[in-house]
Amino acid sequence: MLNSNVIVPDIDKLSYQDWLQVRRSGIGGSDAAAALGLSPWKSALELWQEKVSGQSQPGQENEAMIWGRIIEPVITKEFVRRTGFTVTPMRSMLQATSWPWMLADLDGLIEDPQ
Repeated sequence: MLNSNVIVPDIDKLSYQDWLQVRRSGIGGSDAAAALGLSPWKSALELWQEKVSGQSQPGQENEAMIWGRIIEPVITKEFVRRTGFTVTPMRSMLQATSWPWMLADLDGLIEDPQ
């Protein structure tokens, strides 16, 4: 199915600090724009500092993170209604087998209806 290793089977079981520690081991989707110098919120240097020393990472979840997690099921349900796609929940962190520095926190997998 996926060309990856599951390195955290259930991210919801990690504390926020433990989750941040695992994220420091690679580049995830939310890091990509910063790595390319395209993020309005974080520079490539800030990303490097975050990955190497933990600098710039919030010490705790902020309001946007908390509310994003709370409304995620509502957004998923509406996505399914509008598109007709099936979404299988998947609260895991994956690591690409070919590029171990590449990480992904997946909320779910979309199944192609074709």
